[in-house]
Amino acid sequence: MLLSTLESFARSELAADESQAASRPLTHVLWFCDALLLFFLVSWVSTSVLQLDNDLYYAIFIWSALTFLYGYRRATNGNVFGWMQRRWRSSLFIGALVAIYLVVNVLSSNATAHPDGLLLVFEVLWRGVAYGIVSSLVLTAFPLAIARGVFQDNIEGWLRRIAMGCLTMGLVWIMSAAYHRGFEQFDGDKVTPQLATTVASLPAVITANPIGSIAAQVSLHVAATVQTFESNVFAVACRQDRNAVVWCFSRLRSTAEAAPPMTTARSAFCCCATSRISGGAR
Repeated sequence: MLLSTLESFARSELAADESQAASRPLTHVLWFCDALLLFFLVSWVSTSVLQLDNDLYYAIFIWSALTFLYGYRRATNGNVFGWMQRRWRSSLFIGALVAIYLVVNVLSSNATAHPDGLLLVFEVLWRGVAYGIVSSLVLTAFPLAIARGVFQDNIEGWLRRIAMGCLTMGLVWIMSAAYHRGFEQFDGDKVTPQLATTVASLPAVITANPIGSIAAQVSLHVAATVQTFESNVFAVACRQDRNAVVWCFSRLRSTAEAAPPMTTARSAFCCCATSRISGGAR
């Protein structure tokens, strides 16, 4: 009895120590430094060294980001869903205004050719929605979580909120600079990608809630997928000659077009079989 009591007490003390260590500001700072290195390497190795096509790069980035963010949340015991429920309406309202500005900016650019049909639907969902959500989590929501961790989640009072907003903006700029530094297309431009990320991060900075920024980033990437699919201004330069997804859709289309047309007898047989199956199901 005494040994079990001592064992439970030791476990509770160990858990308390681990929780206290996870909530220390230094822990969040170290995770931020790890993220800078990780996402620079992901972008640099995938696009500059291996020269992967867009869709494969997005798969690697999304997997790396979600794995890293999940590990960060578990290690720091962050109440992400708790603080995302606060001021979400204000964040969405500001995010809608920012999204309009970003989309108009994209639509004012010169249009390029883009795929059509199911391939366009896939690219909009993959490059626009999926990549837009995950990139916003990395470039905006994660720096915001780091800032909240540094302030110990105490942002009561205008001075602390302003200070945390300034810290969040600085972290967003640093994270965006490290991530985009891995792309060759931004070697000579160290301002434009950071400005776009900063504008998209305004809802999170103002309200301390990243939902509006996520919506703005998704709107930006969806518009870029439709308007500037082959441009490298708003996304990684498209490598149509090495794009595995484009090749698969092209093969499916060519196979369907090369298939012999259905004869009248085969058509009648298929209709009869379908009607019998439907009648049996009833």
